Amino acid sequence: MRRILFIFLLLGLALSGSAQDLIITDTDSIECKVTKQDDQFVYFTYLNENGIQSVLIANEEAKQIIIGFHDDKQSILTTTPRSTRSSLPGLYINRVHLSLSYVWSRRVAPIDDELPQDLQNYLDELRGGRGLQMRGHYFINDKLGLGFNYNKYNATHQIQGSIEDLETGDVFFGTISDDVEITFFGPSVMGRHFFDPSWHINFSGSIGYMGFRNRSKVVLFDIEQEANTLGIVGDFGLEHMFARNLGIGIGVNFVLGGFTSFEETVDGVTTTIELEGGGESLTRVGFFAGMRFYFGE
Repeated sequence: MRRILFIFLLLGLALSGSAQDLIITDTDSIECKVTKQDDQFVYFTYLNENGIQSVLIANEEAKQIIIGFHDDKQSILTTTPRSTRSSLPGLYINRVHLSLSYVWSRRVAPIDDELPQDLQNYLDELRGGRGLQMRGHYFINDKLGLGFNYNKYNATHQIQGSIEDLETGDVFFGTISDDVEITFFGPSVMGRHFFDPSWHINFSGSIGYMGFRNRSKVVLFDIEQEANTLGIVGDFGLEHMFARNLGIGIGVNFVLGGFTSFEETVDGVTTTIELEGGGESLTRVGFFAGMRFYFGE
């Protein structure tokens, strides 16, 4: 216990020896160490019961900044800012950004208008889908983060239909269905821009692995199709921090990708099929919303 108190005392002495700046607001003054100031914010550090904290405040909130201020009457115990705004969650600068979102997407590739109308309608139902997106980034500075992006898209449709045996002329009735799954995983770069300490926009780009799988049933036959390719994902979002480590976000994204060949398995027999006419496009656009988690300072 004495060792903990001694370390805390050393931290306090170190901070009090270097943190001799003063930020004055409309309602209070903040004793701290100013580390940087840009066109929007003043960045500073201070000491509280959790240790040294990194914080920012909007320039318009800081009516005056005194560098090198020192009040001999202050003690180590009063180095924690007395400003009520300093406890607002949006003032904390977080290094680790995690997001979990539900995504509504739609594939944008056109459908061949020479196909039968019933088949066009069936394929159109498979263009819209839902999925999950997870992103994680570590910010090496206030604006630039490096991490990963994972998302999964799923679309299903089912009808009752029939097929005809071309050799015998027999007609079989049953279920026709498709269960399409598209996954992406790759490294990601994210940038962010603060409008306010608790509101910011971010934009990210990723390039990595994209996998396609379709589990299909055509009356009597179970068919599985698989393909692997390279994909590109771009995201643009708006986020609001409503607690120190929690927030919500919305945004839009686009996914680019496609393939020219795939493996098809029917009744245990796998064949490779080459596509003509540009192949199969996996490109889609989407809207996402979900929770945001912030850690580190």
